Amino acid sequence: MDALSRRLASQAVLVLDGAMGTQLQARGLEPGGCPELWNLERPTVVEAIHRDYLAAGAEILETNTFGGNRARLDDYGLGDRTRDVCRRATEIALGAAEAFAAATGQPRALVAGSLGPTGKLMAPTGDLRFDQALELFREAAGALREAGADCLIVETMFDLDESRAATTAAVETGLPVISQLTFGRGVRTITGVDVPTMVRTLEGLGARVVGVNCSTGPEEMAAVVRELVAHATVPVSALPNAGLPEYRDGRVVYPMTPEAFAEAIAGFVELGARLVGGCCGTTPEFIRRVRARVKPAG
Repeated sequence: MDALSRRLASQAVLVLDGAMGTQLQARGLEPGGCPELWNLERPTVVEAIHRDYLAAGAEILETNTFGGNRARLDDYGLGDRTRDVCRRATEIALGAAEAFAAATGQPRALVAGSLGPTGKLMAPTGDLRFDQALELFREAAGALREAGADCLIVETMFDLDESRAATTAAVETGLPVISQLTFGRGVRTITGVDVPTMVRTLEGLGARVVGVNCSTGPEEMAAVVRELVAHATVPVSALPNAGLPEYRDGRVVYPMTPEAFAEAIAGFVELGARLVGGCCGTTPEFIRRVRARVKPAG
């Protein structure tokens, strides 16, 4: 049995970490900069963010590879370094997890290799063919596996065809896969995919967990979580944003407080979600509150 399945078999709920991009921005990443480049050029900063989430109670760390596929990295002239970016990101997360476990005596947090969208539209709407997308994700997923990731997480996908490509590539590695779509308001993606179709497709490809991330704030996501739990035969994950983003004083802010966020996540657990955490705008304090609310000490 793989590490993720063992944890799910022994625990009612697992807590993932929160946002990486906004944490990097808080530490100096310029708007429009490449977050994944920091794996190579500023690894100690990436490691510090992982350590902060571990101290907050995260049991699964996501690698800093949301945009770590060749299509996205090509935008920064880094496409040829895709495998290096993915390998280094995994090594950083594993190093942080191992050091934290050694210092605290707690079980090592799992490392989930993040596979985000390519940023391109799939055919026939766009130019990216399924076979091309599959190869892009195979490259990234293979590098994440080779570097020692415990599982892979396909996230923030609004196009089911792109999710199919990423999930197929991830499952091919032999690692357990968490596969998530992102939804707008209501229970359909912006491309019109409903929850039953999503679940049948992703479970059929071999996803070990299906879920929802990013999307809107927790209040709007509750209906999707309810539908996922009703239709899925595998565990369900839910990682919302810290509310709907607002533009204030020239910058994007997320208005939800950690306390309100944790309360909403507790509601997801009551609905049946097994893996919970945060997406855009969440911080270690959000995860600390979530951990205390859904897995109180004692």
